[in-house]
Order: sequence, then structure tokens, then C-alpha cells
Amino acid sequence: MVYVVAQRNARSSKKMGRRFTERNLKMIDEIKNYNNVNGFHLIVINDGQKNSRHETGDSGTGENFDKNIYIHKDWKNRTQDEPHGNINQGDLILFYFGSHARINEKHQKIIKYLCKVTSITQDKTEIKFDRIKELIGITYDELGKIKKTLVKKQIDCSFKKFPQQGKNVTNLSKEEFEFILNADKYLHKNIWLCSLKSDESYAHFEDTVLKSQETSKIPISVEAKLHSHLCVWGTKKTETYLKKWELMQNGDLILFCRSGESKQPLTNYYSHAAVIEGKEENEELAQNIWGTTDDGTTWKLIFWMKPETLSEEYVVMSIFNPIFEYSIENGHEFPGPMQNSPIMKISLENVLGALI
Repeated sequence: MVYVVAQRNARSSKKMGRRFTERNLKMIDEIKNYNNVNGFHLIVINDGQKNSRHETGDSGTGENFDKNIYIHKDWKNRTQDEPHGNINQGDLILFYFGSHARINEKHQKIIKYLCKVTSITQDKTEIKFDRIKELIGITYDELGKIKKTLVKKQIDCSFKKFPQQGKNVTNLSKEEFEFILNADKYLHKNIWLCSLKSDESYAHFEDTVLKSQETSKIPISVEAKLHSHLCVWGTKKTETYLKKWELMQNGDLILFCRSGESKQPLTNYYSHAAVIEGKEENEELAQNIWGTTDDGTTWKLIFWMKPETLSEEYVVMSIFNPIFEYSIENGHEFPGPMQNSPIMKISLENVLGALI
């Protein structure tokens, strides 16, 4: 029955999932301002280099970029640079710094700046621009993972072979441009899933997450006490959980999952989302707010969240799992990512897939 319902909802799941991810990941904040832009481009910046195949000369050198200028004098003489002719005033450019870019050592093999064309000469050899935003940065390796995701989803794209030698400009569709900006924002954030399987765990969740803790009244770190109230959660210190906890970063999103109808795993649902603000190993705090188990252990790998980031959700697994390409088959209490662990990180590839 649950499988039938899941199939019935398959068509609407992507739309519902998009609303869910947009709301929780706060996607495409600035892209709404770009609806009137006609052109989007990806440009390679390399300081002058020569080899037997081509000469990039002074096109887009670091010195020119510092002046907010991009120059490519011989673009008309190079077939592979025909896309350069499509650049116009008002267009948006994402700049990729190649391995020979000497503008800054850390800006090599990375997409780093979003700029807007302010003027362009009649022959289009010189482009002036304003810098709109410095990106977190998509590295060459991360770009490779993006391409693999697109191939897996059988989606063709104009930057499939980017950055290929000798080609300085790639024209993008608005959808490709949005995808790259989204990837820049969410490649660098983890998304964690945390199950609340037992009545005991949910009771703890109610006590210390849904009811925020007054930091002045609990034995918590000085850093945490900078906040008057925090939502507090934790996990036991095992080798597996410690490795995961160590990967948690401030700004990561965490989704909490509850059990749904008995013996119908796909009705399990994500009930709350929050943003991780900090973490600490604190056995005293864990014992103070949750006590210990029969064997004397407690949940001392602590992480905490600001109450204002906590939001109530209702997304069942039959909707959530396909978004992140997890199984919707029955047979597990928590099908998909959490069938073997109560806490886990969604992989980079699955996050990218959800952004498409």
C-alpha cells in the first residue's frame, strides 16, 4: 500500500522536495535579481602562456583582472573562442582561475568571482566589469564531481568539458548558471540526518531541543554561553559516531526523523530541521540533561543549535528519499541512508543531485 502511495506521489515529489530544500537550504537568494539578465558566461583567467597548440597571450591576465578588465585581442581568429562574441553589456560572468593564473596563489583551478559586464568595446576585445560577489569557490576537483552528477542524471551541459585547454569562454544557460551558484553555496555545507527511533530518544529531543536550554543554568562551554538559549543534542562516543561528529561544522543543516505508522517505514518523516552552531565533548552536560544508560554511558558528543534556526517540517521518506536518490523500498525501519546508523551525512553527490 505504501509503495502504491509513493508511486502515486512520484510526479509531485520533486516539486515538494524543491520547496523543502529551498526553504531549508535557503537556495538561490540572489538569483531572483537576475531574471532580466540575457547572458551568462564562464571564463578562464590565465596569465600569458605559450605552447605548440595555442597562445593565450594577454587574455584575462591577473594584472588586468585586478583592474576589473578582461582582454582577449585575437578571439575572432580562434574558432574555439566563438562564444566570446556572445558577451554583451549587462551579462554575468563566473571567472575560473586556471593553473597558470598568478593573481593570487590560492586562486588557482577554482571558480571564484561573479561579475557583471559594465561595458564592452565594439570589437569585443576589452570587457570591463564590476565584481558582484566573491564565491566560496568551486575547485577543479569539485567541478569534476558536478560533472559526474550531471552525467549520472543524463543531463547534457555546456561546461561538460570545461576547463579544456585553449577555450577561454563558455556560454551558460540561466539554469546552468543557477546550478553553479547553488553548488558553490551547498558544496561546502554538510547535511546531517538524525533519527529519533525510540520513545526515549524523542522524549530527550522534546526536553533539550524543542525546549531550548538556558545556558547560564547548564555546565556548557564558554563559547556556548555567549548565547542565552540553545537547543542541545548529542550522541554516544563510539569510533563510528566520533568520526561523524568530528566532521560536523558550524552552519551545517541537520534534519531529525521520526517514526511514522507501525510497520510502514516510508511513512517515517523528517519532523524538524535546524542549523548547527557549535559542538563540544561534554560528559558532565550529557549526564546533567539526559542521565546515563544502564551500562553507564551517555551522549557526550554534544552539538548545539540556535532556537531561531529550528523549524518544524513534515516530509515523509517516500517523498524525501527519491530527492536524494535513496531507496524507497520497504524492509528497513528507516529505509535509505539511516538503516544502519542513527546519524549520517548526505554525500556530496546526493546533495548535488537534489539541486538539479
